[in-house]
Amino acid sequence: MQQMQEKFEKPEKPELQLLLYVARTRIDSDTIGNIYQLMDTPINWDEVLSLSLKHRIAPLLYYHLTTSIVPGKLPQSIMPELKEIYNQNFNRNKKLYDELHEITSAFHEAGVEALVLKGPILARLIYPSIGVRCMKDIDLVVKEEHWQKTKECFLSLGYSLPKTLPDLTASELVKYTQYFSQIEFTRKNSIPVEIHFRLLNMGIPKEEPWLFEHVRTMDRAQIPSPEMLLLHLCVHANTHNFCSLMLLCDIGAVVEHYGDELDADHIQEIASTRGITSSVYNSLTIAGELLNISIPKGLTDALKPKTIRQIVFEIVWNKQKILAIQKTEKPSQIEAPTYYLLEMDNILDKLKYLCRILFPPLEWLSAYLEKKLTLPMYPIYLVKYLLGHGRGKREKRGKKR
Repeated sequence: MQQMQEKFEKPEKPELQLLLYVARTRIDSDTIGNIYQLMDTPINWDEVLSLSLKHRIAPLLYYHLTTSIVPGKLPQSIMPELKEIYNQNFNRNKKLYDELHEITSAFHEAGVEALVLKGPILARLIYPSIGVRCMKDIDLVVKEEHWQKTKECFLSLGYSLPKTLPDLTASELVKYTQYFSQIEFTRKNSIPVEIHFRLLNMGIPKEEPWLFEHVRTMDRAQIPSPEMLLLHLCVHANTHNFCSLMLLCDIGAVVEHYGDELDADHIQEIASTRGITSSVYNSLTIAGELLNISIPKGLTDALKPKTIRQIVFEIVWNKQKILAIQKTEKPSQIEAPTYYLLEMDNILDKLKYLCRILFPPLEWLSAYLEKKLTLPMYPIYLVKYLLGHGRGKREKRGKKR
């Protein structure tokens, strides 16, 4: 293991410095010393709480404060609220695992092959407690040939699909999820479940024969290999514009957990097939720099992009702003297209993708806007869709429910 060499100025605000110290699954004695030193300076603890919520690491902040800092030094003004946040997150995650077990048991009985992604793996296997990692939903990758059985499993468990989802074949659904919208199963008082057919679930849909290789198990669920988990987390952080410390903490946690066990050549091979080598390299090095985590040299050497490509990445994604923790989240409907067009595949694929997202089939648009459209009406409602009117209406209805 080798420490990253590139230097940068960390954010000067003590509130952000504190969050950088705790945005890790493990903190060593030197880091604890730095936290004590920082706590002797004036800190706006209300801002610390607000920033920790924004970056989705409030439960992790509570965990490290209560396990590493002596009670007399704890910020009493925010500890009760942090404790409540942690407890709520712990209980929600416990419920999530119960629901995940219910789903994977149904899959097992029906012979459905699926992989669990991100949060449930990290919270159970890598983070110090299931209560410290925030999770919005359950993400699953299923084989497209198992779509019908997947749908039947969810419906038998009382879940439902959105009315806006058109009736499509499995192969058409793959394109729908890559170009248009994700598929989400919901159930009253349950955590939403998002279905993917690809690990790299954006852009031109391409086969991923390596995805179900070297899978591992967690309870009765299948989970991807450490290499595929790390690859997905790097792409996920970049897609979301590096707007949250939790995304970088996830990357650092996997690197620290698996270390030299990670197969750098395999990661590079998969990354190069989709043109995301620069993205994965920078996600790793940014996590390393910001969180003071050592990245295996073999991994960075295998992924390091050429100088011009690196310069382009730093300009396009504004790396200095990332390192200053000043990035904000992009509107959800443009996150994946932005990432794909900037980072993945070749020019011809990008042009094909751009045509598909700008001119979705009439059937998709009709279902999405919940209106029966005819061909002459297509241009009018296409403009509404592109301007976000359809999405906005649907979200408003969802909130009312």
